Amino acid sequence: MHIEPKPTLASAAARLDQLHIRLTPLRFAVLETMYALPSRPSVDALVRHLRPRFPRVSATTVRNAVHVFDKMGLLPAPSAGGSSQAG
Repeated sequence: MHIEPKPTLASAAARLDQLHIRLTPLRFAVLETMYALPSRPSVDALVRHLRPRFPRVSATTVRNAVHVFDKMGLLPAPSAGGSSQAG
């Protein structure tokens, strides 16, 4: 039985590089935030967290990034008590 290792921020960034997907400062900040928080935040919570660094960030941009990262299996698994919704 083969068990996939849990993704890490570094492995997620490396995977994006392998797929030639540009890791913009905002995309990196989304990934970094997703890995730093104890539970998976909603898109609205991510936007609030990112606004000080990215004042013009939109919920749509964050939602799209989360969707792509989730589809690629790059996000940490939601914790038992956290939200599993991306937005």
